[in-house]
Amino acid sequence: MKKDLDDLKISGSSSLNGGEFGTVSISGSGKINGDVICNTMSISGSGKISGDVKTDTGKISGSCVIDGNLDCVDFKVTGSTTINRSVKGKEFKVSGSAKVNEISDSEYVKILGSMTCENSINTKNIDIYGSLKVNGDCNSDYVKSRGVFKIEGLLSADNIDIAVTGNNYVKEIGGQNISIKQGDGGMGILRVLLFKGYGRPKLTTEVIEGDNVDIEFTSCNIIRGKIVTIGKGCKVKRVEYTEELIINDDALVEEHEKY
Repeated sequence: MKKDLDDLKISGSSSLNGGEFGTVSISGSGKINGDVICNTMSISGSGKISGDVKTDTGKISGSCVIDGNLDCVDFKVTGSTTINRSVKGKEFKVSGSAKVNEISDSEYVKILGSMTCENSINTKNIDIYGSLKVNGDCNSDYVKSRGVFKIEGLLSADNIDIAVTGNNYVKEIGGQNISIKQGDGGMGILRVLLFKGYGRPKLTTEVIEGDNVDIEFTSCNIIRGKIVTIGKGCKVKRVEYTEELIINDDALVEEHEKY
């Protein structure tokens, strides 16, 4: 982006037109009409942008609504934000609350707070330490979860590493190496309060397909894989495997077949 640009700063209550800027900052209540291109965006107050946003770095510590697309290099949400169209960028991190339409192309997504995605997520890497709800698919190279999630579609990645710390749901799981293990209890008293009355944390899914599948505390209709290990706390209706199947004494598998 250009270096010598004017800044746009709103500290009171204003409605201004969009454009190209060095820094965009809102510490009061501001509305920007149209698209915004900037080097840096910082919103600690309340902001609404009626168009697209393209920025190198951005931080939302207040509240913000972006009606268009977000194209960013590094974007952090510590407050609350709504992005009504697509998110595209290198890094998108949420430690507050975010609602997005979709993440169309990203290198890294990290969720420490809560995020809802109305459609699908496409990213190279995603770390879930908070809560995630996806109404479509979640596609990645690597997925790591130490939080809770609900994914209405397919969770697809080369490597999937899930520690079950709450009640998780995903319609289908597909990958090369799939590990679903009991969480280490790192959430402490918060976990007890959140999931009191819901029984032991578990993951529920309809289908798991992978080369190497190693699971605990998972309920699944059908599992297909090469090497499959069914650990403690699992309830599985059917397993189809090609090389090896190991079933823990504490697991329930109704039927299995080697091909």
